[in-house]
Amino acid sequence: MLLGFNFNDTLPRALAHEVPSAVPVFIGFTAQPRPGSARFEALPIKDYATYVEVFGPPPEWNTTGRAADVSLSRGVRSYFDNGGATCFVLSVGLYSEINALSVTQLVNRLSGHDVFAAIHRQTDISLVAIPDISLFADNEIAPLLTLWQQTMNECMHSARLFALLDPPPTFEAAQVCFDWLNSGHRNGASCAGAWWPWLVVAEQGHSGQPEARVIPPSATVAAQLQAADRSAGLDQVALDGAALVNVVQAMFPNELGEQLTDPRGASINLIRTFAYGDARIAGCRTLAGVDESPVGRFVQTRRLASYVQYSQDGSRQVG
Repeated sequence: MLLGFNFNDTLPRALAHEVPSAVPVFIGFTAQPRPGSARFEALPIKDYATYVEVFGPPPEWNTTGRAADVSLSRGVRSYFDNGGATCFVLSVGLYSEINALSVTQLVNRLSGHDVFAAIHRQTDISLVAIPDISLFADNEIAPLLTLWQQTMNECMHSARLFALLDPPPTFEAAQVCFDWLNSGHRNGASCAGAWWPWLVVAEQGHSGQPEARVIPPSATVAAQLQAADRSAGLDQVALDGAALVNVVQAMFPNELGEQLTDPRGASINLIRTFAYGDARIAGCRTLAGVDESPVGRFVQTRRLASYVQYSQDGSRQVG
């Protein structure tokens, strides 16, 4: 929940420990099992080569069924391409398992209590992204929104977590999410943000030639948030990041995205493509609507409030 703070003019006490402000965990399916343990475990990953060594590559080009849409590996690569530092990766299963899972099982794999129990064991984690929402088909919006709500609930009850959520790839499906957000109060909406459209990225295909792939933007957004914290500071309201690296363009033109924003209600943030394929994040609203305070409606102010509270060991008294 969004916290209120009492201010006074006494000297603040020293922090008991340093709290990283933008360390993401990426949740999804992998080619290889997590090493050394049968339980869910979020493992630190320093670069994309380490990810491939530990968890394996993206799915093969000829993979069929739902498993063909795995985006975790490509999201992690885009995160490091865009300057991301050490992150965590939480594997919830193998590519070989995906096609046998029902949509309900898929939701629980990606956002169940055991997933967040593993996240809470790693106290450096402050951002949560689930690139494998790409596994939901266009007609599976209801279970995807269940995943959104479960993730927002978990972050709402944490003093440090903020969720980076991905709408579906098509405009029509993203519009359903937008309408859902604005149809009533959503618990934990100030603890999450969403960005759209998806990103067209280039990678080396099985033939050795460059191929275009489409990925959800949450992992790339995590790198931009981290860069903003390092340079401008967590207290900056706006994200004015550099052009996204190895992104050919956003999947849809800017005009469509305008319909997913509402200055009077909940909004989905836009990724815009400018001249020469220059793609940039153009928005930093949380998913909160008009019933939320100004602090809770913006990503950086909401994250700053969480950072201060967690740094003060849960105290609401900030000197």
